[in-house]
Amino acid sequence: MQQVKLSTDTDMVVLTQTELDELRKQSQQVVEESLIGARWTMADVIKRLSGYRREELITRVLIPNKDELEEIGAILSWPIGRSGRYLFKATVMAQWMEDNLDRISHGGWD
Repeated sequence: MQQVKLSTDTDMVVLTQTELDELRKQSQQVVEESLIGARWTMADVIKRLSGYRREELITRVLIPNKDELEEIGAILSWPIGRSGRYLFKATVMAQWMEDNLDRISHGGWD
């Protein structure tokens, strides 16, 4: 990854749109690479959503989108009965949450 160091006398930096787009692309790659091979538990997902309540997340977000989440490979395992635990593929789940953040933040799919 390329490091960028800027030193200015003001709080302003001028970038071309191309330079800004390249920096955004590089930062997205860093995020994606940090998630490669990672698996999230329910606690990890809740932490990423800033404390979303577990039961609300399950009933208003996960269950209504079960088919889609399984189809895209976001869910690695669902708990069976009261035993077991949720396990998510971090790269896929992170992107799905980003794409649906407004809906998730406003109460889910009820």
